Amino acid sequence: MTALHILVNLLAYAVFGLGGLLAWPSRYNVIAWLSVPFFVIAYVIPLWVIDYRAAASLATIDRLTWINAVGALAMVVGIVAGGRLRRPVRNPLSRWLRPSAAARADATVSTQRTWRFMLIACILMTLCFAWMRMVPMFADEPFLAKFFRGPYKARYDQVSIPYRFAQAVLGAALPLAMVYALSLRDRKQVLPVLWAVVLFAVSLNRGTVAAGAVLIYAAWASRRLPRVLAFLAVAVVVYGIGSSVYAILGIISPKDFNLWEQIALGAPDVTDHLDFLGAFRDHDLTYGLTFVGGLVPGNFRFNPSVFTLAIVNGSSDVSDVASGGLRMPPSVAGFMAFSWLGAVLVPFVSGLLTGHFVHRLRRLPRENLAQHVAGLLWYQVCASFLINFYAMSYQGLIAMLLFFYLVPDIGALARLPASPPLRRRRWRLGRRRNVLATP
Repeated sequence: MTALHILVNLLAYAVFGLGGLLAWPSRYNVIAWLSVPFFVIAYVIPLWVIDYRAAASLATIDRLTWINAVGALAMVVGIVAGGRLRRPVRNPLSRWLRPSAAARADATVSTQRTWRFMLIACILMTLCFAWMRMVPMFADEPFLAKFFRGPYKARYDQVSIPYRFAQAVLGAALPLAMVYALSLRDRKQVLPVLWAVVLFAVSLNRGTVAAGAVLIYAAWASRRLPRVLAFLAVAVVVYGIGSSVYAILGIISPKDFNLWEQIALGAPDVTDHLDFLGAFRDHDLTYGLTFVGGLVPGNFRFNPSVFTLAIVNGSSDVSDVASGGLRMPPSVAGFMAFSWLGAVLVPFVSGLLTGHFVHRLRRLPRENLAQHVAGLLWYQVCASFLINFYAMSYQGLIAMLLFFYLVPDIGALARLPASPPLRRRRWRLGRRRNVLATP
């Protein structure tokens, strides 16, 4: 890539990944600045270190650069316009999901519902592993088992729907359960948290656990700017180690070890985009089917993950490909749906929704840690589902509906006690009685 290619693509990826900071440049915009470490590892270092001319033609590099450039410009316009939308976007499901007055006023409703759903999901996922007669961590081929490919696919297909349902429930409820356990210091709240952590660990899906813990710590750190800067510095280092862990541990042994190159190779997003555009043809346009294809369980042809893998591998059968799919920016997702028109419209609409929902996030209360985390989860689970409308999934839909049920009203969480990290109290694992009693 030339210097101009690198600069244009770097600015475009910054808009796609950190666009929320344009709408609200504040340390309290936790969701936006949490993306900074990933942006550095996935885009800054690879674009600086790797010469992509050896892996892709100049025409493909030019195509990606132009798609990202027009998409980023459209998204900036959308973010600015979205921040000026004062009329709230109505939730079409609010008529059925509207909580009662008692549920809105009582914080125990949220804590009890979260505990019950966590317990049910943990039991369900455990039964699914028992039916499959294996867990990925201890399988003969852990990498294939993690994605349930190859010899592990047949048994997984029999329980795929309950397994994915349980996974979606735990992914949405685990951060809430963690922060409730911190706030209430109740053994009952800790049990499903520990169970879920073990389940995600043995399924080699530790990122979900880390994401919940990181979100809670980031919400706490956002109250002091030095904490935010220290957190970002540490996170970049940790992400870099994670990206190059195979080379560091000697699992792969490159001839000329270069730490920067290994970090870049561990985050192949730009390479994936070039590979996809190099194999993509105009007759492969999906006309928006990939926007909703993820709502169909299984390896549906127009599931974004399945479709992108099929294009890159040149085969519609991806059952043996050990990958969860390619991560596409809105510009490329729009291009594969409606060509150049989609490369402009999809980022614009995504930016419009980003600006609007970040404006609403800014106005949510943050009276204690639980309330702050719940507001961030609302954006991460519900708002992001709509912002990323070009890659919707049934798991994301389940998580969004579940969140509406688990948290009837964020305002009611103000009645929860401040957690130990905020009050600098010593942790004591035990029951606190009447902390939610009606005065």
